[in-house]
Amino acid sequence: MNLHQFAETHDVTNQPPSLDGTNLYRIDLPLQEWSQRFGAGWAHSKIDAYGALAGGPLMEAGFLANQNKPVFSSHDRYGHRIDLVEFHPAYHQLMQTAVEHGIPSLPWTDPREGAHVARAAMSYLHTQAEAGSGCPLTMTFASVPALKLQPDVAELWLPKILATQYDPRNVGIAHKAGATIGMALRNRAAPMCVRTPLARTRSASPGRARRMSWWGTSGSVRRRCAMRS
Repeated sequence: MNLHQFAETHDVTNQPPSLDGTNLYRIDLPLQEWSQRFGAGWAHSKIDAYGALAGGPLMEAGFLANQNKPVFSSHDRYGHRIDLVEFHPAYHQLMQTAVEHGIPSLPWTDPREGAHVARAAMSYLHTQAEAGSGCPLTMTFASVPALKLQPDVAELWLPKILATQYDPRNVGIAHKAGATIGMALRNRAAPMCVRTPLARTRSASPGRARRMSWWGTSGSVRRRCAMRS
């Protein structure tokens, strides 16, 4: 039985048609032109493939991920402290697809001309399907130059960050096939005010400093690493 026929009361003519199943790259002529003009022509097929994903399965996953919020568990059923955030499978689908297509890593693993443009184009398409996952993806991408400044940390983390494998398990970095980076911010004076942070920098050890700040938000604990501001 088609229940839609009983619920339909009028024709809707003042709304744009659904984009479900649309290749978002193929309908975006300016994106195609600028990707070509600024050196990402070699990645046309890669961007095109992501456009189909963004307008298809990722679009659906974006709605599901936002309809089903993350659930925080401070303890397991045995009373052990776990501080675990569980995400809907749709969120992991978004992250896995982006990581496997190199959105957080492409310019670092394939640093040819136009690589940053290609990554930006795919990131732009991904954001149209779901914007929230763009935060960890961008943080992971942006962490690479900073981590390279400390070779001992880079040696451990960069192979995981640059891997095109998404590993959502809540385990230590040594056991993960891939890792993403989050950002921890907190402000005890004004939890969501990013204009007036309270911060100070102290010497931690020779050649190193620790920056202390208080903000009101944090990246997912599943990232296993947070770049603190």
